[in-house]
Amino acid sequence: MNFSRTLRGIVVFGVVCVPLSLVGGLPPMAPSIADLQKQSDVIAEATLAGTDDSQGVEIAQLNLTRIIQGQPGSLSMRALVPSSSGTGMLGGDTPPKTGLIPRSLVGRSGIWFLRAADSGWRVIPLDDRRGEEIDTSIPVDRGVEPPAGDVEQQLLIYLVRWYRSLPAPGRVDEDFRLFVSLERADPQKAAIAIAPLLTSTRADQYGAGLAAAIRLGSVEALSRVAPGIGTLRSNPKLREITDAIGLYFQPPGPDVVRLLGEIAALQSDVPRMDAAVGSALQRVGTKDVLPVMAILLDSHDPEAQLRAAWFFAWFAKSPDQMPSQNSTRTPAEYARFWKTWWASNKGGLGF
Repeated sequence: MNFSRTLRGIVVFGVVCVPLSLVGGLPPMAPSIADLQKQSDVIAEATLAGTDDSQGVEIAQLNLTRIIQGQPGSLSMRALVPSSSGTGMLGGDTPPKTGLIPRSLVGRSGIWFLRAADSGWRVIPLDDRRGEEIDTSIPVDRGVEPPAGDVEQQLLIYLVRWYRSLPAPGRVDEDFRLFVSLERADPQKAAIAIAPLLTSTRADQYGAGLAAAIRLGSVEALSRVAPGIGTLRSNPKLREITDAIGLYFQPPGPDVVRLLGEIAALQSDVPRMDAAVGSALQRVGTKDVLPVMAILLDSHDPEAQLRAAWFFAWFAKSPDQMPSQNSTRTPAEYARFWKTWWASNKGGLGF
């Protein structure tokens, strides 16, 4: 049985987790590393020597130090910086606006994405929706050994290195840039790239790595949640971790129900964790999840209780006992009914 429809049914009680693509006004189609790579004729490590906006358009003066993709023809390049469109469209033909490159980037090295045009080279921004300034390159520390692998692998590693260089826990847009690029990449290459996050001693970086790995479907990453619940409750990226479990993790095999059951059995009060477990179990959608759903009926989180009750009602084909938007019954009342039902029927179901 497939339970993908359940998420639409339970949303009337309030969404358990909000995807990062819907937070902070960001549109869901921000460019990934894969998007940028496909649009680029040249990808290179370069130092921004300066900018020129004397002609009413902004020109980046670049000194290329390492070519990753393409043939630039010269290691010294002038590239037009597109106007910030405010819509997420890369390189649009909107009226030019100058002063978009942060002056702090002059003299610094980064990975630049460049496209050939009739009028010369154009910069492809990482993100051109900020209005006053745009992100033009992935920062790179000069003197650091370049990563190995093909172009995609190198770019993912550069991206993770940038994320690790952030002085504080990443903002929503920074997390989104990391996650969306990893999800649209080759899974094996993404797993290699995030390995340093999963071994980081910084809680925020470890949390981001764990969330990224779970979003990629890593059973090993999911297995870390129950043993680490004590420290995860204070992790700056707890919301990203519960989002990963509740919204993005795609159950790949039989071990998943057991691992989700280990989290549920803790009956912790970690915010949104039990509800995220319930959401993941709904996507499994088979009879095997019933014992874990029964545990969630005793959860501290009313949302988790409602998810479990919804599943039992769906499974038992009992719409009159299914939580609904207009119901006057509480989550605890639904939970009591289905706990009684489970006690009476679990033997007949083979449990």
